[in-house]
Amino acid sequence: MSYRGIADFGTDNPGRLRSELQRLNRAVGEAFDEVERGRQKALTVRQVKAHTTAADGEMLVVTGAVSVTLPSAQAGARVIVVKADSAVTTVTVLPANERLFVNGSQSDSITTQQLREYVSDGANWWRA
Repeated sequence: MSYRGIADFGTDNPGRLRSELQRLNRAVGEAFDEVERGRQKALTVRQVKAHTTAADGEMLVVTGAVSVTLPSAQAGARVIVVKADSAVTTVTVLPANERLFVNGSQSDSITTQQLREYVSDGANWWRA
């Protein structure tokens, strides 16, 4: 798809301008739909009570004081960690490679009952 800009059509041809705007609107809608489909990939749910390494596309439901190691960073990789219990424990989330992690930190701690999503850009992990 090429974008020529509205100025290229001038104001003397409103039909052509309307047609081009409709085409661009459809293209943008299709692009958003494609992004949304990518986000909707199925997750594998796994209950965790001991230290574990996550895989891309997993939702880990964690109870107790546990460390979760994220997989190697790959663009589009996604892991969800849920601290399911209300106990006073900490779930520690670590990268597979100590240099790569969320917002420049070496780890992420979950101390209350909640869900956290981690997404990779191929080089780092980011908390969404």
